[in-house]
Amino acid sequence: MNDPNVHLDDVMHDAIQEAARTGEPVTVVYGRAETVIEPDTKVGPAAITARLLNADRR
Repeated sequence: MNDPNVHLDDVMHDAIQEAARTGEPVTVVYGRAETVIEPDTKVGPAAITARLLNADRR
């Protein structure tokens, strides 16, 4: 996704909801980094976004 109107925290929030709803992991890719959101994740969208952005900078 390369839409400047979409905020990564919103994407993470949607991924967390989808994982919880389906019971399946959801993979989010940004640049060269990716993260897998597990259905039982307790971490918030902002924390996941921060980790993803840090991983992309490496």
